[in-house]
Amino acid sequence: MHKVKTNQGQSLFEVVFAIGIMALVSVAIVSVSTITIRNNIASKNKSLANKYVNEGFEWVRYARDNASSWDWFKARAGNVNPKVYCAGVLPPHDWGAEPSCNQGQDDLIPNTNLYRKVYLLRDGETVVQVKVSVTWTDSQGAHETNSYTNYTNWQ
Repeated sequence: MHKVKTNQGQSLFEVVFAIGIMALVSVAIVSVSTITIRNNIASKNKSLANKYVNEGFEWVRYARDNASSWDWFKARAGNVNPKVYCAGVLPPHDWGAEPSCNQGQDDLIPNTNLYRKVYLLRDGETVVQVKVSVTWTDSQGAHETNSYTNYTNWQ
């Protein structure tokens, strides 16, 4: 009698094919994880930027409400071009004088990679336009969050 030999085990082609499929799945998982982490960091920075913008507005409102007079507060705003205050730490070190801003130092919010500036511009005798800007740079490039409001002589 003649015995028929049966193949047992995997051929080299099947092993290489299985390794290729596993590599593709691994690359897909790593890519999705990387994108998810990047988006989480971007969302965190955007949320922090919005928080620091609101903090800037609250500080300006406090300064207006506690100023010795409307004229004192209004004097901190520019007539034609806005006065720019580096507001990494509130209150800015130069709040009582003509603003001088050492960009990258005075506008850096401590323990973050975010930079905040406050812009004040007079609009007539009873309105000060306020812009608070927070900027940052990450692996996706430069980003900026701006918000605007008007403060009036309400007293």
